[in-house]
Amino acid sequence: MRRLALALTLLVIPGSLAAWPMFHDVTGLQPGDHLNIRAAPSADADIVGTLAPDAVDVEVTATQGNWARINNGEGAGWVAMRYLTAAAEAPTLGAIACFGTEPFWSLDVGNDGTLHFTDAEGTDLKDAAGPPVFAAGRNDTAARIAPTMSLVIEARECSDGMSDRRYGIAAQLLRDDPTAPLLTGCCALVAP
Repeated sequence: MRRLALALTLLVIPGSLAAWPMFHDVTGLQPGDHLNIRAAPSADADIVGTLAPDAVDVEVTATQGNWARINNGEGAGWVAMRYLTAAAEAPTLGAIACFGTEPFWSLDVGNDGTLHFTDAEGTDLKDAAGPPVFAAGRNDTAARIAPTMSLVIEARECSDGMSDRRYGIAAQLLRDDPTAPLLTGCCALVAP
């Protein structure tokens, strides 16, 4: 019944997916050079890491002006957008990895729409979901609905609560089990 109510409030809509994270490749650097990752979106901010001149599939989780936020190790940082090129024309809601803490859980969404859920109690569920369904009149909220679970994702900042990483997709997972809690967490894109 919960899944039916969720399905009735959503419909597929066309439109821009610009709010969603996207993969980018590093471009425009000289061989042997590197792209600085800064603590804040400013050329004056401390350098907290670097990217190789040929780095690919760098997930941009947010932008601010001419800066892109990325994850680096256990933290997040900012790189100059002028050295990044989108790896695709538009973001895709294909393969993503979702996870949560307290309780610990993970859900992988394959390019074919298969949802694979596991948790700390040993639950291991796999189910085929339909294509992403977008919230009515919105392009920043979508769902993947399967017979045993539904994943609702939203393009917004999310923290895993255990690191300084910042993700661009927040998740809510509802299983078709009246005793299972609503799970919340974050998601990251999975490189092709």
